[in-house]
Amino acid sequence: MKRADFLLLVAVLVLTLSVRAWASPADMLRGDGVVFDQQPDPAGGPLADTLALDEFGYEIWEQVADNVRLSEAATIRRISWYGFYGGDEQSHEPPAGDETMRVRFYSSRASDGLPGDILLEETFLNLPRTFTGRVVSVGGLPKEYLFEADLSTSMFLSANTVYWLEVVQVGDVNSHYRWEDGYGLVGRHATINYYPPDWTSVSGSFAFQLSTVPEPTSIAVLICAAFLARSRLGGRRCRGL
Repeated sequence: MKRADFLLLVAVLVLTLSVRAWASPADMLRGDGVVFDQQPDPAGGPLADTLALDEFGYEIWEQVADNVRLSEAATIRRISWYGFYGGDEQSHEPPAGDETMRVRFYSSRASDGLPGDILLEETFLNLPRTFTGRVVSVGGLPKEYLFEADLSTSMFLSANTVYWLEVVQVGDVNSHYRWEDGYGLVGRHATINYYPPDWTSVSGSFAFQLSTVPEPTSIAVLICAAFLARSRLGGRRCRGL
């Protein structure tokens, strides 16, 4: 391939992939870097389930959200979190069939700083659920699981802005899902349930990570740029394309 043809091909490929790529240059260089990390505190965790049973057999629900604030802007593509099933009177077993998890990012309400508008919502069917080898210190000592979800639509988080992340199991009355406590920089979270039916501030944080994880297209852009730079510097032809 002639040098001119090679340079033209690389330029077209870079332009095409750049249009498709979601990442900023800073995000691409960050690699798989975790930009927000709250490690688990295996002492417990609240219900995070749209349909469950209490110890008396009555249907209940509860959603919880934790605050997120980054010192530098980042584009989030992967969310990992820790959770477990059951309590003193509930089964500690994961769902026997399908499991649906929902993830939401919220803005902060101007009035009180609690979750406001939904900025992003995605649901996931049968996410990977990995037993960590640890147990949680509640009745029955349930197993601790690590969940990992790759977003189909990335979420851009501005620097020094408070967002809220919600994780919840959806619509399985036979499973009692709980989001595990974590060591947060801001020891408060928000909760909403059948009573009271609005967000309130509660002490405690949850265990989760946010990661940029570049898309394959973004990686391809870096590779093409490297080839282009080499061609310019060395005046060499690219063989074997």
